[in-house]
Amino acid sequence: MNMSLYLIAWIAILLAFYTCLLLGELLFGQIIREYAVVAVLTMSAVALILILVLNKVRIPTRIRAIQARPRANQQSSEDALSGDHERLSSAFQHATIGMALVGVDGQWLKVNAALRKIVGYTEAELLSTTFQAITHPDDLDADLAFVRQMLNGEICSYQLEKRYFHKQGHLVWILLSVSLVHDSKGRARYFISQIQDITARKHSEIALRESERHYQAFMDNSPSLAFMKDSQGRYLYVNKRMEEHFQKPAELWIGKTDHDLWSAEVAEQFCRHDRECLTALTVIDRIETTPDVHLGVREWAVCKFPIQDASGQIYLGGVAVDITERKQAAKALFDSESRLQAIMANTPNMVFLKDIGGRYLLINRQFEKTFHVTAAEVAGKTDEEIFSADQAAAFQANDRQVLEMGKAMPFEEVALHDDGPHTSVVYKFPLHAMDGALYGIGGITADITERKRVENELLAVKEDLANELMAMSRLHEFSTRLVTTTALQPLLQEVLTATMSLQDAHFGNVQLYNPQSRALEIVAQHGFQQDFLQHFASVHEDCSACGRALHRMQRVIIEDVLTDPDFEPHRPIALSAGFRAVQSTPLFSRNGELLGVISTHFRHVHRPSDRELRITDLYARQAAEMIERKRAEETLRSSEGRLRHALEAREQLSQDLHDHVIQSIYAIGMTLETCRYLIDQDPAGASQRAQRAIDGLNDVIRQLRNYIEWGRLTTIPAKRFHEAFDEVILAMKPEQPLNIRQTIDLSISALLTEDETMHVLHILREALSNTVRHAKAKTVDVVLQQEVGGLRFEVKDDGVGFDPASVQSHGWGLRNIASRAGKLHAELKIIAAQGVGTQLILHIPTIR
Repeated sequence: MNMSLYLIAWIAILLAFYTCLLLGELLFGQIIREYAVVAVLTMSAVALILILVLNKVRIPTRIRAIQARPRANQQSSEDALSGDHERLSSAFQHATIGMALVGVDGQWLKVNAALRKIVGYTEAELLSTTFQAITHPDDLDADLAFVRQMLNGEICSYQLEKRYFHKQGHLVWILLSVSLVHDSKGRARYFISQIQDITARKHSEIALRESERHYQAFMDNSPSLAFMKDSQGRYLYVNKRMEEHFQKPAELWIGKTDHDLWSAEVAEQFCRHDRECLTALTVIDRIETTPDVHLGVREWAVCKFPIQDASGQIYLGGVAVDITERKQAAKALFDSESRLQAIMANTPNMVFLKDIGGRYLLINRQFEKTFHVTAAEVAGKTDEEIFSADQAAAFQANDRQVLEMGKAMPFEEVALHDDGPHTSVVYKFPLHAMDGALYGIGGITADITERKRVENELLAVKEDLANELMAMSRLHEFSTRLVTTTALQPLLQEVLTATMSLQDAHFGNVQLYNPQSRALEIVAQHGFQQDFLQHFASVHEDCSACGRALHRMQRVIIEDVLTDPDFEPHRPIALSAGFRAVQSTPLFSRNGELLGVISTHFRHVHRPSDRELRITDLYARQAAEMIERKRAEETLRSSEGRLRHALEAREQLSQDLHDHVIQSIYAIGMTLETCRYLIDQDPAGASQRAQRAIDGLNDVIRQLRNYIEWGRLTTIPAKRFHEAFDEVILAMKPEQPLNIRQTIDLSISALLTEDETMHVLHILREALSNTVRHAKAKTVDVVLQQEVGGLRFEVKDDGVGFDPASVQSHGWGLRNIASRAGKLHAELKIIAAQGVGTQLILHIPTIR
């Protein structure tokens, strides 16, 4: 009301202003410009008069309205409240969307029919539960988060898409709008919720997204390139295939024109076709080219089409298919067909095509030349109309087989040529149309008449070669067995078996020549009885086949023993043994020496073939090699035995000379060294030691003479073992102080042979010699005792020791000790280290 009065007042002022201007201009001319103050006062007076008039008219009306308002307001408020409640209650219950009042704890307080229909529950069922109970667990946290924000005053309302569980178990999508109602004191009372069923919309959205996903998958996996441009030629979309082919991601395409992406020539080509499509607003098909690194230029069959959206905006769509390979294939096909025509015209083989009914469709020049027909004359005819009935029947039978099997097959066919029948290999194959349907049969004929003749000849040669190969394989087997087998007789038996198999013989034997008796003696045989073996046990140069081979030094073949006059003395034994023919092949060494004879016998009149005899000679050569090698091996083994015995004797001599003679001489040398110092101070002692040295030298001389005469040093009887043991210790004891302590079991001498006694004494002598010369020891312990399973022999000193790993620790003396320990079958241990002395331990078994 106040705003209306102010508006009227300002209008009155403006009217007064323009009224003053008009009156002034009419009455006084330039008075307004000259008397501005008068004009303003006049205008203000007019405006004030207008305002007073207006207020005069309106004030009574306002007073009457104010006086009547309390009574009317009270009645209308009551009527309005009653009507509003009814209207709100009716709107709540009959609303087309779900409505609910929900307590701050989530309890349903009031629900309308639309909500009950959405979730399928009755009013009583809903009012007895909470909204949380029917909310999908995945959506509940978000809903409760919004509730907490409203209760905390952070928001006044919220909207949420979520899912309810329908009473029947399926999910219902709803759009929830919630606001909070407070009481007069600002406390939260309840929520007002609006629930819209959006299940159909959600399903549509899902279907739309699925459709978009399928469309996107279709476009991305399409073998074709797809794109979309706006009317200005800017790319709006390219599919994945286009990105991959040109190796540019989508972001490098979107918003760019062809001039931004291609050379001017290529871009102008694309734009020209784009303009054609958009100008005519029709689909066009064009061939476009792009540069290619490998091929130079790649060709595309491009379909461009206009697209109009709902607002009428025009876009350009396009699909491009790479036809480079297709074009190349078409060219290759043309070239192939040209080459095929040239081959058909110039090949020396006959080529033909027939339909499935056997009627000729095509023949080449060679077919025309061979059978004196033309392609026009043959076209549409069958084999019966061109060839004899027998030939035609054979050809058609093979054709049917190819058609039934549905695959290419080779056949041998015979056809009558001008010079007689020719055999050919005909490769027949089915012919298929583009749709795979069988429409005919083709054939390529190669004349193999000459080849068949050569094949027959080669077949005979092949058989001979196979037999030769078998013989070579047997020879290889013999060679292998010769290396691995030491016995000669099994090897000769194998050679005899192979020779009999080669000649298809029934009996056979191998005889070796004995130089002492100058006769052949059987060492291997097959099939003969004792009477034959006794008759031919020793064969000299006589009339038998083997005897003649021995005498003539060459092969002898008797095809029929009944008609051979020289074999007459042996006919009874031949008839008894059951053979009618015989061949004997001599065995010669490399230097031509006769080694023996290999003979084969046959039940019937027979003569081995030249091939069999040639291979027999190879077997005979192999048998001679076996005999020579085995005899050489025996000779070598004998020589090796003698050499080994000589080496062992030499080694024994070296050990004996070192361990006995040299050590004895060394001890004598120490004694003589002592004599040199005592000759002035103690002549008697010096004389005594000199005599001991002389006795020692005499003993060494006696040992050497004994070795020269008997080939070995003098042994010591077991009963004198302990005396010899003491003599060795006394002889090796130096003049300087050295305490040698002995622990000797005298009964041990009965457990050792004379050779074993000598080995033990030599080991003792060597060990004491090493101690005296190198150890700088003060005490030496010598132990020889029995232990479980044998004897324990130990020499231990407290000297400076040595490093067993050093080169100097592998001298002649230690090698001799190890060698003698081996001959005693003893276990030797040498324990030594720098500064801790040396311990030699020998475990000698008594059972050896």
